[in-house]
Amino acid sequence: MSRGFTEEEKKELKERLIQVFIEELNHQKISSINIDDLVKKVGIAKGSFYHFFKSKDDLFAEVINKIQDNIINKSTYLAEEDKLPAKDRLKKILLYLVATIGQYPWIKQLSNVEYAKLIRRLPDDAKEKLRQKDITDLTRILEILNLKTVYPYENITVMVQIIFSSALNKDDYGDKYDESIKILVDILIDHIFTERR
Repeated sequence: MSRGFTEEEKKELKERLIQVFIEELNHQKISSINIDDLVKKVGIAKGSFYHFFKSKDDLFAEVINKIQDNIINKSTYLAEEDKLPAKDRLKKILLYLVATIGQYPWIKQLSNVEYAKLIRRLPDDAKEKLRQKDITDLTRILEILNLKTVYPYENITVMVQIIFSSALNKDDYGDKYDESIKILVDILIDHIFTERR
C-alpha cells in the first residue's frame, strides 16, 4: 500500500509537473506531450497526476496562469516606477507584454487557431477563471497607475488580448510590426484613459 503525499510534497510535485510541462513545451508541440512522459520525468505514478490536474488541458491552464502571474508581477513593478507619467507607464507595460512572447518560444509557436482550440477545450469554469484573472490583473495595474476610463474593463481586457494575440503572429505582419504596435498602443492609451484626480 502506498503512502499519501505530505502537503509539502504535493506542492513540490505540482510545481515539478508544471516545470516539466514547460520544459517539454520548449521542445515539442503540446499535442505531442503525453501524461505518461510527464509523470515518468517527475517520478510519480500516472494516477497521481490526476490528484494535481484533471487533464493535460487543466495543466496547460495552470501554466498560462503561472506565466501570467510572472508577467503581471513585472508589469506591477513597471507600473510603480514614478519617473514616467501614468499613461507612459501603461504604454511601457503593454509593449512589455508584447515583447514577452519572445521569452516563451512555445507560445510563439502556437498559432492563434491552436491556442483557440486549447482554450476551447478547457472547462467553462477554467475559461471563466482565466477571463476574470485578466480583468482583475488589468484593474490592479490601472489602480496602481491611478488611471480611469469610461469603458468597461472587460472591453479593455479584450483590446489588450487582441494586441497580445497579434504578437503570436508578429512575423506575418512584416518589419513594421513593432513600430505599428507602438502606434496602436499610443492611440489606445491616449484616447481611452485619463488620470484620476
